[in-house]
Amino acid sequence: MQINYKHHDSQLVFRRTADKIQLLGLFVNPPFPGTCLKGSSILELQFTTRACSSGLGQVHTVSDDRMKMVMIDIFTRQLGDLLVIILKDLTTSMLVEINYLLYRGLPIIRMWARVRNDSSVPINLHMIRSTILHNIGGICSHLHRKNMVVYYCADLGRGCVYRQNLAQPPPKTHPWVMPGTLPIGVVEEADTGRAWYWHLEHPLMWNWEIGERTKGCLSLWTNNHVPRQQSSRKELKPGLAVETSAVSFGLASGGSHQAWDVLDTYWRYVLKSDQRLLAMDYRH
Repeated sequence: MQINYKHHDSQLVFRRTADKIQLLGLFVNPPFPGTCLKGSSILELQFTTRACSSGLGQVHTVSDDRMKMVMIDIFTRQLGDLLVIILKDLTTSMLVEINYLLYRGLPIIRMWARVRNDSSVPINLHMIRSTILHNIGGICSHLHRKNMVVYYCADLGRGCVYRQNLAQPPPKTHPWVMPGTLPIGVVEEADTGRAWYWHLEHPLMWNWEIGERTKGCLSLWTNNHVPRQQSSRKELKPGLAVETSAVSFGLASGGSHQAWDVLDTYWRYVLKSDQRLLAMDYRH
């Protein structure tokens, strides 16, 4: 069963069964591609359980295709509609709350997750990976990518915007862990003028990647490699939770210039009061 959430001129689309859910992507409204699209895991965790006092335990890599969906609902908030998806891994008792805030005044969707340890033993959290966009362009084909380019900024001091064609080879990882870099990007489809854009709000220890998570389907995902604490990964005791950095994203029908304008507006009027963010201006 397909679930569509209309947001300005786009639709955020998922595929679900009774207790499973997958992300299909963000598409124009209307139309968007049909049921032939492949779904993608929204979130993946990597952690180690500590089963005894010696600290030895088992390494787990858990994605939402293994988790059971226990709730999906949408709530009205001051800034827009909040979509909440709650997943639980029955083997390790890890609980994940995935949030999508669909802003009312801007074509921006803000996504973040909260991970809680509901087990009876501590875990050492290694990595949280979130799929932000999937089926970019709506066609799972390498040939289609000759019309697609990615723009990204990699030098705050010089204000450089780099352009890379997505046809061949697939783009590499772009880490944003050094001072002076900008955790934003735009993928533009030249023949249609559609542009998908994103912004990592707290880039420390985060990076974004664009490539194939499902064969032939272009995706964007973010990784949080959890900082080490005294040469070990972050410990999450029973009952405690950790929240990921938020990623804002959207789809513009007016090309990359409109995408940059939306990001600029979002930065200036929504995020500029947040002192935890980098003091940067990414207009070009």
